[in-house]
Amino acid sequence: MTQTEDTTIDRLEGLLIAHRKILAELIATVQKLDPALAERLDDHSVLHDGQEDPGAVPTDGVAIELASAEETERVMSLSRVARQTEGGDD
Repeated sequence: MTQTEDTTIDRLEGLLIAHRKILAELIATVQKLDPALAERLDDHSVLHDGQEDPGAVPTDGVAIELASAEETERVMSLSRVARQTEGGDD
């Protein structure tokens, strides 16, 4: 990889981290008004593909869905931390 590509990847990673933090704070705040929000979003953090082997390598067909589920779990985890930090219950 070139230095420019490394810089671009680092920038994109920084942007993604910022978006995660913003979303987590928003979710933590909105959950006060809609407690069921966490449950609905947690449902999206699990890939329902019927696959029983958690160590199986995803095929191209489910790679995007798996990445989406993993990212949702990351954001929800940050949201739970944000709620606990501000004194909310989980």
